[in-house]
Amino acid sequence: MHSDPLIRIRSLTGFIPLVCELGGDPIPMLEKCHVSPDLIEKGDAVVSHASVIRLLEVAADALK
Repeated sequence: MHSDPLIRIRSLTGFIPLVCELGGDPIPMLEKCHVSPDLIEKGDAVVSHASVIRLLEVAADALK
């Protein structure tokens, strides 16, 4: 059985203020990708690697 690798939420440091600065709303983006906004504050929390990739794709698409 193959599981999705995990990555520290710390990799998203600055995501929320950057998306806001660019005129986006980061909360729906996070929720769409199954990343709890509350986790951003917890640097040692982990999320799936796939969720982080998807989040960056969603943000890039929304902020074109």
